[in-house]
Amino acid sequence: MNKNHLKIIDILLLKNKSIQELSHELNISERTLANYAGQINETFKDELHITKKHGYYMMTVIDEESFRNDLERLSNEIKKYGEETDKRSADVFRILINNDVSTIDDISEKLYLSKSLIHNIITEIKSIVSEYNVEIKGKPNVGLIVEGSEFNIRKILLENFSDYYKEISLSQYCNEFITDLKKLYKLDKDTITRIVTSLKVTIDRLDNGYQIDENLNIDNQVFRSADYKNFEMFSVHIQKEYGADYPNYELLLVVLQLFGRRASVIDEIIGKDDDTLIQRLIEKTIEDINDLFTIKINEDLFSKDIRLHLKYLIDRLLFDVKVSNETVGDVRQRFPFAYELSKVMAENIERETKVQVPINELDFLSIYFSIFLDELEQKMKDISSVAIITNQGLSTSRIITVNLRHILNDNVEIEVFNLEETDEKLIDYYDLIISTTQTNRLFNKVLYVEDVLDRQLLKLKIEQFLIYKDVNNVKLFNQSILFDYLSAPDIYHIDDASQYYEVIKFLSDELVDEKKVEPEFIERILDKEKEKPTINSALGFPHTIHSQDEIQIKLAIVDNALDDYDDLKVIILMAIPEKNVNEAVLIRLYEEVLSLAANNYLMNTINEKTGFRELAHILNQEMRK
Repeated sequence: MNKNHLKIIDILLLKNKSIQELSHELNISERTLANYAGQINETFKDELHITKKHGYYMMTVIDEESFRNDLERLSNEIKKYGEETDKRSADVFRILINNDVSTIDDISEKLYLSKSLIHNIITEIKSIVSEYNVEIKGKPNVGLIVEGSEFNIRKILLENFSDYYKEISLSQYCNEFITDLKKLYKLDKDTITRIVTSLKVTIDRLDNGYQIDENLNIDNQVFRSADYKNFEMFSVHIQKEYGADYPNYELLLVVLQLFGRRASVIDEIIGKDDDTLIQRLIEKTIEDINDLFTIKINEDLFSKDIRLHLKYLIDRLLFDVKVSNETVGDVRQRFPFAYELSKVMAENIERETKVQVPINELDFLSIYFSIFLDELEQKMKDISSVAIITNQGLSTSRIITVNLRHILNDNVEIEVFNLEETDEKLIDYYDLIISTTQTNRLFNKVLYVEDVLDRQLLKLKIEQFLIYKDVNNVKLFNQSILFDYLSAPDIYHIDDASQYYEVIKFLSDELVDEKKVEPEFIERILDKEKEKPTINSALGFPHTIHSQDEIQIKLAIVDNALDDYDDLKVIILMAIPEKNVNEAVLIRLYEEVLSLAANNYLMNTINEKTGFRELAHILNQEMRK
């Protein structure tokens, strides 16, 4: 049993899943999936059973208590195996960096592991360290040597092998220093953990006789910054204890962890020089979002939290500090429109700093666009009653209840209803309604949760819901809002066009002929698309404003590959009213189109035989999950 077995169980606990979609999600063949299902049935005999019917896998739990106990035991075993694998890699890497020359025979003897296993581990480590400009080289008749800067070796230890340092203790002086630092900066738990681990890495390397003596090519002003000055006493300690020639360099990795902290201290003062840059970024981003999406964002969105986060994001970019986003998950799929807004901000940051913004930083920016912290704190406290709509049984409702009380408060009133018991009068009674069932619903009333075990995702969704629900009070009854704006004549199959812009011209001509947009719309959308194509994977999304009152959409399925974009399969053209646009609807349309672009499984199901009814079915099943 491995992580894929656990993932299959987790997915089927929530809902039935088609064979094709499940194999696609796990990136395994249908045959392998069938083998996994059989192995799960064998392992959990008399506790659950996975069956295959009408192209779907479904799972029935027979003995829930025994199943939960065995699942927890198995999860722990798989986790333990993963930890053992990580520990072996850390042990091998430490031997390599603590010796001028190492051989596979020597490492094998020290760790009591086979030479073939050591060889495989070193191959994996080579892949990791290459991203840090560090190499593990083999010299004939000599052995293995590590080439790279000491600073980068420490970064590797911190960012890839930090578990090794969990059981290592720091001196009393170090612990007192960290306590003072925590009070000074009001640091959160994650930042403290990073600082503690980076200190352990630094001291471990100094204990083994390795100092940073290379030129790190850093402006000396960094060492005169306010953050660095708070480490002066520890710098003196490092110099005294280890005779370090460049104590500021030795502490650089530790100091840089401050730049990774989340902007959670609202009342922290933002420096004047920093704010000039941040203000320029914000104003340009607001302007660009309005130009690109016809969405007017209030500058108040960019609270001190977000401004401070942007400041530290830029610091991290300039000093090449990597921040893990494992707890964030796949933000692009969860919040597709917020992700697009974050890309606009990222482009402006890149223009100012000349440094590319990595994907994990985009994820953090997306969360800030989705969750406006200043507006949420009171709204979260104001929730006093919650209704849970679920047909998944007592266990599911209990899990959601526990998570809600943890997120909100112990006194919140929570009641559970079956879908059949739900009506609008019931919904109007509660501050928040959460559903685990996919159904037609009021978008600004019911929050759908697909993963009941993910407390962080539930919190993020509640926070995002509290912001968007009041944008406009609009009822959206289709599961796919896109099909509120499409009818059968709006769907086209394109098999004779060779260029992307030919398709845009054709769809625009159709709108003009139907008198839904003015003739000038054609030139406007072509100019905008040529300036900056809005192609996302296999989907093109040309859109711009028009002078009439309604949102207009045309959808083209490309049956034969285009010459200029041969991967393009679907083109959705949108005409947006220049005035009086319903931003709540527009945001939902953007989210759905962008979710479609990110859903490889869904895109692969659309082909030359897909008609209006089939497309409506696909989107209603997949897009509003």
